[in-house]
Amino acid sequence: MALERGTISEYRYIKLTFNNLSASILYDRGCNIIEFKDLTTDCSFLHTPSKEELEEFQEAPQRFGSAILFHPNRLGHECFTRDGHTYNYEKAGLPPSHGLLRFAAFTVEEEEETSEYQRVKCSFNSKGTLYDTAFHWKFICNMAFTLDSHGLTSHMEFFNIGDVPIPFGLGFHTAFRIPSNPNSSSKEVSCKVSVTNSWTDYGKCTKWGCGTRLCDIPEESITILDPLKESIAIPYTDYKDQCHYAIIEDENLPFRLIYETDPQFKHWMIWNNACRGGYICIEPMTWMIDAPNSPLPDQLSGFSYLERGKPKSFTNRFLLEPKE
Repeated sequence: MALERGTISEYRYIKLTFNNLSASILYDRGCNIIEFKDLTTDCSFLHTPSKEELEEFQEAPQRFGSAILFHPNRLGHECFTRDGHTYNYEKAGLPPSHGLLRFAAFTVEEEEETSEYQRVKCSFNSKGTLYDTAFHWKFICNMAFTLDSHGLTSHMEFFNIGDVPIPFGLGFHTAFRIPSNPNSSSKEVSCKVSVTNSWTDYGKCTKWGCGTRLCDIPEESITILDPLKESIAIPYTDYKDQCHYAIIEDENLPFRLIYETDPQFKHWMIWNNACRGGYICIEPMTWMIDAPNSPLPDQLSGFSYLERGKPKSFTNRFLLEPKE
């Protein structure tokens, strides 16, 4: 049986449904997980665009679902120089914030449905796109999504198919709806994120701000009570080699939502759009804000290259865990 399909505006999605869970993958617009729902409680966990928000979605898809960022967050002065090569985004017509992949159309390569899961695999090839014509960055991005009784798993693979190394930073602008439960208020919701450091001088380093000093957080995580109570825009880092996560908990629900991210995402941005829109973005990133221009060693800033013959892969999960 073919998986369900539909459109948001003119963009096509494919819908996975398994037991009481559903997930819609907007493959025509950045392969964005545009919706993740628990059908029993009618909870919609991600910020899905309403009819009134379609114009905003056209301009800023990262405010909805879990949008891919390549490269993540902002680039100071719209350019950087590495290993003798200067990459001027302004002259090339590339956005200095969040990259173009969030707008790109992916193709559906595989669909699979069994008694244990539903799965779809999508792919993007940068040949002939602005990435290629501007900087000769030729790469393939594969994204596979698997929905089972535990939740949704997304697996990403990047392959350099060109002749030049590609500066590599990956992130996800994951916008959690607050509250996801139609019978709750934001005051009944908390967010816990596994970070141990924050950047104390964010905003002072470049045009956009990257930070150079770390402030220790006493605990192994931070907890935000009522994510829409006050404006939040703070970068964090956790250099520990462990599984990183965010937990969204609603007092009125029998389960908590766990956003489990690949350990390679050591940098985070937490942003709630100045409390507008009813969501909070918890954004895992492989590099810190403005990493290519950072004075820090690459090991700390997260800057790296995608080289031919050395693919990179990442796995994230959305899990529902019963409360004790």
